[in-house]
Amino acid sequence: MTIRVHKDDVKKLNKIIDNLSLMGMDYVNGRLSRSGMDCYDEIMQTFNVLKDGEHWCNKAYNGLW
Repeated sequence: MTIRVHKDDVKKLNKIIDNLSLMGMDYVNGRLSRSGMDCYDEIMQTFNVLKDGEHWCNKAYNGLW
């Protein structure tokens, strides 16, 4: 999937990705539910931050903390 972003919206998209990256701390620290982790991973995969099937933090996702 490719997301097309108008040049005027690049700053907004970068801000969204930055905020999602900060939210990743909640993921790493186990403060997201499993469904929240799935949703977060899917969003980051859509933005090509993660590869398909990849998780933000495997240890948190698999409950190994």
